[in-house]
Amino acid sequence: MKTVFKFRVLVAIMVIAATSCSKDDKESVTKLESGAFNGRITASVENSSAISGKIDYVLATADLVLSGGSYNFTTLGFGEYKSGGFTIVLDTPESNKLRGIEDLFQNVFKVSGTLKYTNPSARATFVLDFLSVYEDNGDIYGGGLFRNRTPDETTMCVFVYVDEDVNVTASKNISVSLKEGWNRMFYSSGSDKSEVTTKNPGSTKWYYSGGES
Repeated sequence: MKTVFKFRVLVAIMVIAATSCSKDDKESVTKLESGAFNGRITASVENSSAISGKIDYVLATADLVLSGGSYNFTTLGFGEYKSGGFTIVLDTPESNKLRGIEDLFQNVFKVSGTLKYTNPSARATFVLDFLSVYEDNGDIYGGGLFRNRTPDETTMCVFVYVDEDVNVTASKNISVSLKEGWNRMFYSSGSDKSEVTTKNPGSTKWYYSGGES
């Protein structure tokens, strides 16, 4: 059996500027809501009837560090797609394949400005894309992807793993509390708001974006 992936990984990084902290903001940044969860994801996909019978499995891919120092997307969990959804339990990544927390926020999530880290030595990785997979005559193909987001894609849920507890703050628009293990983090960008937070806005759902087969 050969494995052939034809999907295109869609990058949706939102550039977010951290606003400076005023005196009135000092109290707000200390009241953080944790994004911690046990790594088990149960997804019910919107408009799932459109892809019924076209997907067999779903893969959770994380951006991990390779031995040479480069980064590559690696599977950290998979589940069967059935009844309009899937369940995946995210694996614990190897500690030597994580990136620094500052690298994650500044170079991956593109959060600019002055950020405060309670534990700058924490290391992390993330899962944003959940890739669809189907089998055809014994071959395995990659198609589109699933994301937990708002319909207009202005808010995305990112699943972040950290090896140590760390808070990341900057005024009201950066309010992140990550606990050791897996966490849900939400980043939003639009005309009326721009923020990164671990407080669940309750507005994201699971959507599928098709790929070429």
